[in-house]
Amino acid sequence: MATLTNFIKFHLGLVMDNSTTIENLDNGETVGGKRRQSTSSSSSSSRLSKRSKYDIGRRRNIEQVMGSSVVWWFIPHHNVKSRPVGDGVSWVIEDNKEDSVIEMMTSSTKHL
Repeated sequence: MATLTNFIKFHLGLVMDNSTTIENLDNGETVGGKRRQSTSSSSSSSRLSKRSKYDIGRRRNIEQVMGSSVVWWFIPHHNVKSRPVGDGVSWVIEDNKEDSVIEMMTSSTKHL
């Protein structure tokens, strides 16, 4: 039972952060943005900069995965209202994140 509880907590955290398991492992972070092993002091600005460009707020993140109707989130039935928002190919991104992602990409290529 404890294993199932931890599994559910982990994946609910991924949904709320709008992140995949691979992204979570690549960042070296646990769910919720807490560092596993931190060599430097963490700050709120570093937490915000590590947020995914796909993180559009917890409520909208959950709606992308579970659908827009809260009633159908906990009932395993597939209908129009229980379908996830979107087409599964294109994703909504946070407006101000696109510029920061482009900036990070250009700064990382300068060091090569």
